Amino acid sequence: MRVPTNLADSTFLQCAWDILVAAYMLNEDTPFFLASKASTKTKGSLLKYAMSTHDKELGLKLGMAIEEVRGAAKIKRSEMGLCMTCFIHSTDSFIERNSQCKALGKHLDSTGL
Repeated sequence: MRVPTNLADSTFLQCAWDILVAAYMLNEDTPFFLASKASTKTKGSLLKYAMSTHDKELGLKLGMAIEEVRGAAKIKRSEMGLCMTCFIHSTDSFIERNSQCKALGKHLDSTGL
């Protein structure tokens, strides 16, 4: 399997989305963060990917989270991905650090982001 690394590649977002869903299902924090970060660098609607996800609720939640990250990253002029712990336990926002989160460096308020 060839994983595209160029944002202009038409299969880039599909691959990033597939890795994002797989990382979530396997509870793998780092690939989840990196795939979500890659997804936020893209433009365009995520509805096609959300609706093709086997678990529609998960697909729509991921799509909403990526859109929230896109907006915050644009405002802060910083690259950002999703913290899996904060994504799982989110109630108000996908980007705010949850009190249960021990991940450092995966939030806009963290050093390096």
